Amino acid sequence: MDIRRFGLRLRVGFQLFLVLVATVVGIGVAMMIRDAIDARGVIIEPFSVPPDLAQRGLTGEVIAQQVLDQIANIQTEASARSARPASSYSSTWGTNIKVEVPTTGVSFGELRRYLHEALGHETHLSGEIYTTPAGVTVTARTGDEPGKSSNGRPEELERLIRQAAESIYEQTQPNRFTTFLTLRGGGTRHDR
Repeated sequence: MDIRRFGLRLRVGFQLFLVLVATVVGIGVAMMIRDAIDARGVIIEPFSVPPDLAQRGLTGEVIAQQVLDQIANIQTEASARSARPASSYSSTWGTNIKVEVPTTGVSFGELRRYLHEALGHETHLSGEIYTTPAGVTVTARTGDEPGKSSNGRPEELERLIRQAAESIYEQTQPNRFTTFLTLRGGGTRHDR
C-alpha cells in the first residue's frame, strides 16, 4: 500500500512539474511574441567588404559598427539641437540600434530573430564596399530599397561611410534628417 501511495505521489508530483515547465515555456514564448510585435529598432547587418580591407581589419562587422556610430552621431546632433521633442517624431528609433551577426543553428536567439522578422517592424540596413578603377564605392541600403552609392579614393573611406550613414538616415528618418541638415547650415546636401 505504501509503495502505491508513493508511486501515486511521485506521478502527481511529476505531472505538476511538467505543468509548471509548460507554463514557464508558454509565458516565455508569449513574452517573446509580444517583444517581437513591439520591435521597432534598427538592425545593421555586416557589410560585404573586399578581402584586402578585411585583411587590414576593416571587416564587414567593423564597417557596420562605423556606420552605426555615424548614424548615432547624426541622430544625437539632430535631437540635441532641435526644439522639437524626440517623442513627437512618429518613427523615431530611440536607442534600439544594433549590429547583428547571424549565427547558425536553431536557438532561442534564432527563434527570437525569426519572430522579430515575422512580427516586428525593424528596419534592416546592409551594404557593401567594393573597389573600382577610380577608387572605392560604398553602397548602403535599407530593407529592399535600392542602395545609394558614394564614390571616392581609398583614403576617403571615412567620408564615404559618413555619406552612407547620412543616406540611410535620410531614407529612414526624413524629418530628423531635414532638421539635421538645417542645423548643420546646409539646408541641402552638396556632398553627393
